Amino acid sequence: MKTYYVDFKIVTMKVNGPLELFQLANSYFPGAVKDNEIRFDFEVNYNGINKSKPKIPQDAKLIQSFGGASYYTWQDNNNKTFSYCHDSYIYGGNIIENNGREFNIWVTDYDDNQKSGIIWAIRLIRELFLMAGILKNYIPIHASAVSIDNQGLIFFGEKGSGKTTSMFTLVNKLKAQPLSNDLVLVGKDEDNEWEILGWGWRVTVGNELLKASGFSERGENLQNNKTAFYPLDFSKYISIPWCWHSKLKAIIKPQIDLDKNLTVENIERNNIFNKLLQEGTEQEWQFGDYLNMGIFIPNFKVAFDKISNDIPSYNVTGNIWASATDSTGLWNKILRGDM
Repeated sequence: MKTYYVDFKIVTMKVNGPLELFQLANSYFPGAVKDNEIRFDFEVNYNGINKSKPKIPQDAKLIQSFGGASYYTWQDNNNKTFSYCHDSYIYGGNIIENNGREFNIWVTDYDDNQKSGIIWAIRLIRELFLMAGILKNYIPIHASAVSIDNQGLIFFGEKGSGKTTSMFTLVNKLKAQPLSNDLVLVGKDEDNEWEILGWGWRVTVGNELLKASGFSERGENLQNNKTAFYPLDFSKYISIPWCWHSKLKAIIKPQIDLDKNLTVENIERNNIFNKLLQEGTEQEWQFGDYLNMGIFIPNFKVAFDKISNDIPSYNVTGNIWASATDSTGLWNKILRGDM
């Protein structure tokens, strides 16, 4: 067993588990995993596989997690919260015991493709991070993001608009640090300034974009002509460290058009507010309080209204990949706020 800490700035977790879990945590959260003892908010203990199934009380509630799994949740006579995801779930089942700050997790079954059930501990760490963010008034946005000298850019939009291409382009050609390829948390930091928090999930890049960049497909090849990388492997692949938090400088709505040069236009406040509501969230997101943490559905309208007022936003249209090097001055203008 190994003890280590995962530090996401707004919340820190002490984790106890096998070496395999430590290695997987490093793969998902590179740079956030610490060996030295530090102050922590929650403790996560992975207790391995337990094939015995819990007896679900009649008054248990069925609540869906943000990650998609549904949990039967109840409290015992000692006010401990138990959350059980049934084995029939596509990735198998698990049970979580919540003692307040301490979370014990056992895997009851797992999908053969996962090799072991430790991915459930990674999911728990990630969901505790999300819940801590919501409780501190951070909101999730469906977006990719990068940071250049602590100046963060968010790329959001409909599927195929260029979120991943924008992130990969700035990382590869302008040496920006990746924050996320899929989701970010946005909120006010200790200086009352907007900041982005990264998200530990796999990076998926189209194979055509990888070939155009001169990279080989060294990650996991997916059926949709994309390659998936753990954040650690992606960082090694591009020789740039992963970033976990950055000041929010601008919001970008990209639109790839291979036949056009790169152009930038300011987006009006009301327009970006509506676009964030339409394209910055996902309908399938659920904010069920299955761990009895007191979380709630974020008020996206209020948050997006404030962000739209405070942060400049831009439409970036054209051949984002081919134009990146020639348009370094344009990206720098966005970072300086000179548009």
